[in-house]
Amino acid sequence: MDADAIRFARYGFSMNCTNDYALKESKINLVVGDMGNLIPLLEDIQAGRFNMQSPGRYSGVQLFSAADVIERFEVVKGANKEMKGALKATYSEGH
Repeated sequence: MDADAIRFARYGFSMNCTNDYALKESKINLVVGDMGNLIPLLEDIQAGRFNMQSPGRYSGVQLFSAADVIERFEVVKGANKEMKGALKATYSEGH
């Protein structure tokens, strides 16, 4: 199951996740429609300068901490579900 992999991973990211267990084990949850928007975030992680307090640097990416997931679970899950649905609609139309 994804939740175990996320729980024991060094960073434990989930992306556009709607699985309750995996989402609750995420240290950081990302909601993103364009994978190109992840480049600055991944560069900062690699360089050791990633900061959840500066989400504006990662335009096009919604970041949720583990605390956000716990405190606002339905909101976070809803944001993930909405993005997942938008992506499915886009790619099912043959774009």
